[in-house]
Amino acid sequence: MKKFSDWLDSNPGMQQKLAKTLKTNKTCPSLVKHERRPLPRRWIPVVIEMSNGLFSADELLHWSIHVSNKLSARRREQATSA
Repeated sequence: MKKFSDWLDSNPGMQQKLAKTLKTNKTCPSLVKHERRPLPRRWIPVVIEMSNGLFSADELLHWSIHVSNKLSARRREQATSA
């Protein structure tokens, strides 16, 4: 979701702050930002709060499902071409 990426880009240090708040590796928000990992559901309320309501829970959930489906399709494609 471009909006999530833009939010992180327009707030310097937000990726590190998000990682610290979520008690996760500092690279995890970047993986989510670049759609290399779906947004974990437990992050949704934290992202909504930290973004001051910029995102809705439904929006983040749908985006996470979209990324998950996209990654699954990519893995299937790689498995069949190997």
